[in-house]
Amino acid sequence: MAPWDGPLFRAQSLDGIDGGGGARREDVGGGTDQIRVWWYGSSMATRKVTFTLDVETVARLRRASERLSKPQSAVVREAIRDYSDRIGRLSEAERLALLERFDELVPRIPRRPLREVEKE
Repeated sequence: MAPWDGPLFRAQSLDGIDGGGGARREDVGGGTDQIRVWWYGSSMATRKVTFTLDVETVARLRRASERLSKPQSAVVREAIRDYSDRIGRLSEAERLALLERFDELVPRIPRRPLREVEKE
């Protein structure tokens, strides 16, 4: 039985924080059912946290906030999201160094058949 088969169910957000809302299946006629879903309250669960930052980092955060016309908390969220997305990826300098090594190695690959190379 699907959750909406009951008259109403309480929705729950993905991170396990209960939210206000629900869903209901309604007969709209012609043998067609419609599911109505509603949600109320904050669209993003937030927590207040405290960080200790050096003076230069705070100045950069304030400048970025002013330039982007966004709250400092939004700038921090975006910066953390961007940084998190880059984890595990090569930096531009690392990528160029690997490409340079690759370009040095490729010409050394013998163009002869493998059997001839193995005889050496």
